[in-house]
Amino acid sequence: MVERILALHRTDLPVACQLADQLQADGRPRPLVSVLDPVLQHHAQNLGLQDVRLLPLPDANIAVGVGARALAATRLVVHAVDDALAGFIPQARGAGWLGTWLRHLHFTVFGQRDVAALLAQRSRDEPFNLLLPNLPQRYGFHSFLPGLTIHAGLRAAGLSAQLYRHTLPPWDAPLLPDPCVGADGRPTGPAQLLCHLPTVFYDHLLLAEEIRASGRPALLLPSQYYDVEAPGLQRCAMVSPADLAGRLPGAQRQALSALADRLGAVLSRELAHLIASPALLQAQVQAMVDSCSASALLFWALEERFGRHPAQRLLITDHDTGQNGALISHARAHALPLRVVPHAKTFNQTMHGGGPDMLCLTHGAQGGLITDADGNRLPTATLDLGDPLALGRRQVRPLRVLALVLNSVVNSAMCLVSIRHYLQGIREIRDWCQAHGVTLRVRCRPNASLANLLAAELDLPAADLLAGQSGSVAEFAAGSDLVVGYDLPTSGALEMLQHGLPMLQALIRPLSPEEWRIIDPDLVPQLPLAEVLQRLHALHADPVLLWRFGQQQTCDYLAAMRTAQPLRSFL
Repeated sequence: MVERILALHRTDLPVACQLADQLQADGRPRPLVSVLDPVLQHHAQNLGLQDVRLLPLPDANIAVGVGARALAATRLVVHAVDDALAGFIPQARGAGWLGTWLRHLHFTVFGQRDVAALLAQRSRDEPFNLLLPNLPQRYGFHSFLPGLTIHAGLRAAGLSAQLYRHTLPPWDAPLLPDPCVGADGRPTGPAQLLCHLPTVFYDHLLLAEEIRASGRPALLLPSQYYDVEAPGLQRCAMVSPADLAGRLPGAQRQALSALADRLGAVLSRELAHLIASPALLQAQVQAMVDSCSASALLFWALEERFGRHPAQRLLITDHDTGQNGALISHARAHALPLRVVPHAKTFNQTMHGGGPDMLCLTHGAQGGLITDADGNRLPTATLDLGDPLALGRRQVRPLRVLALVLNSVVNSAMCLVSIRHYLQGIREIRDWCQAHGVTLRVRCRPNASLANLLAAELDLPAADLLAGQSGSVAEFAAGSDLVVGYDLPTSGALEMLQHGLPMLQALIRPLSPEEWRIIDPDLVPQLPLAEVLQRLHALHADPVLLWRFGQQQTCDYLAAMRTAQPLRSFL
């Protein structure tokens, strides 16, 4: 019988190894420190933690069922939150306050419940030790939620499972943009356009240039997390919530206190079935109440600055770091046209919250419809993100070099695939290339690499895998005759299309809507692996067929971008 310590996050790794040392010192056989995520194993190996072992789960396909269940559950809680908020800020109804946060919370709980069930099937006699960090759940941070959920699932299945608490560094003290005060400490100047652009790391310089070119005086509302540079734009100061609260009239301060009490009661009721521990439930609820209270302060600060002389437009991204609800509510209060840009080229996730004259500006290669949490189709227009075309003249030539592009296999610290099945598919592509004299080049996602695993399990050269991670995906694929995306599509497919590189997407499992919408399957065919291998046979046998496929794909891409307009035309 093997005793295991599960590490579910990078911050768990040193604590798990320390716990293994402690239990061994107590006279027990040394437990195995195990991870369920091959990316986490790669990280552990890079830290020199060679004793960390991968515990692969059978038949893991978390995303498809969990995503739909999480969205349905989130919708119900958001409606309850709307009812609580609307008595104090009527325009909060339908603005999606807490929507993104709640969706990630439900995805984590439902997904980890499925993980626990798979663990129970695989390891009927193995005792588990799990780590319980002291922080509540929040997007982008580790929390007590994964360990607590898996522990409950294992115990319910009759397995031995023990929790060990550990302390994480606290979150940074919260900061909010103050629309009344600029980054230089002076009162903000005229603003016809309000902008909030977190996480737009690919396109922030272009968007700033387009905002300047619109001719509208703009005010940038920064984000405490995932903020980006926006050169040449007027920028707000970041202040504590207490600074904004200090400017409120007494009646509003009382309303804020009443809002916190009412919202806390609602969230405690709605989330109790997800978090069994009363103390941890209270910590989770308090974090969300604090976020909503901060958003209310931002809403009232916007009313203070723009209530009598509203701006003319609101520009936000689809990535909600906590402030979109207040901004959308402000837009609703003043009937401001709302423009939404994607944080990473295309919209694939559900939008939470909307406003009057809402328009989602997306890439022409967007897959599927953009919808809100209730399934309603949202208005869209095609945005020119200034991505350069480098098509050149493609010659008819045989298929000699195949580039395989991998995306992450992890979401919310959960492995979404069966690793055995995942590796087998890559093995089949490798074997096909070897049998047909085709050079295979593999690119792992740089911030979610599987290079160590692929080198160990598939005998792929580690140096080549690591070299393939450097530079852009287009630089990696340069010189290839065909690109094959694998499993989860990547927005890097857009670079393939911009460079005229023919591309297929090999599927090894059903994809959820949020996964397949990353790229339009009419542009990049998404085919089961067996069909991709059949296509490879045909394209290898007939270079003209390969040339025609690439030419048609380029024509289709150009047609999809035909109506694209620069951001300035929407502002």
